[in-house]
Amino acid sequence: MRRASKHPAATSLVLRGSLVTRALCGQGRPAADVDYLISGPFDAVRLAEFATEIARLPDDRVIMDVVSTDVIWAETAFPGLRVQLLGQDLRGDAQMFQVDFAYGDPLGQPPALLRIPEVGPVLACQAETLWAWKLHGLVEFGPGRWRAKDLYDLHLLGTRVALNHHLLPALVALAFRSRDTALDTLDDVRTRAAWGMSSSNARKWRAFQRTYGVDLDVLEARQSVRVQLERLLPALLLQELRVEAQIK
Repeated sequence: MRRASKHPAATSLVLRGSLVTRALCGQGRPAADVDYLISGPFDAVRLAEFATEIARLPDDRVIMDVVSTDVIWAETAFPGLRVQLLGQDLRGDAQMFQVDFAYGDPLGQPPALLRIPEVGPVLACQAETLWAWKLHGLVEFGPGRWRAKDLYDLHLLGTRVALNHHLLPALVALAFRSRDTALDTLDDVRTRAAWGMSSSNARKWRAFQRTYGVDLDVLEARQSVRVQLERLLPALLLQELRVEAQIK
């Protein structure tokens, strides 16, 4: 990230994901990778060259090499490139990690500078946009297939960040519309008493807690998200009606 911020094309990169959540909330799960949204048409060859250019920029803490690059989500309208890198610090300790570059997700808000520890200010998606994307992620894979990290991040953003609720309806509608997902897919998480209570869901949450050291009950996380949704719902339905009227 330090290297990327020094690249002449740094303004084409917008940081998103768990690193942004941690910086905004002051806590969160450790980042497994670095996630960027990148502007411009998708070009896997040029993007691989771009990643290599970033890795070769000087840094006084870590030596870095690109190990592999792979196109991801190629079958969708949101392709990307996953870059596996090997980093080695000045003591000789080495570690593999990955950076994902994604295309196509619409930004309903302009990116803003966000200070990342040990990196400095970087362009990042704003909290409301991240919350909208996370909400879509919660229903993206269908009933019962929600990801614990999405529920947890929604809880953190909703309870630790002063979200602008005037902006959220349009941003949520945009996130769902861009992925051809109906807003009524939220009904299950909003209203079903047994949501998240199956044995498989309980195992999923416990595994997430163990992995990331999370001391939060799934019901507490669910309730905080439901409170946010109920606050949002009237304006969200109105936003949907406006969009349908424009389409017609």
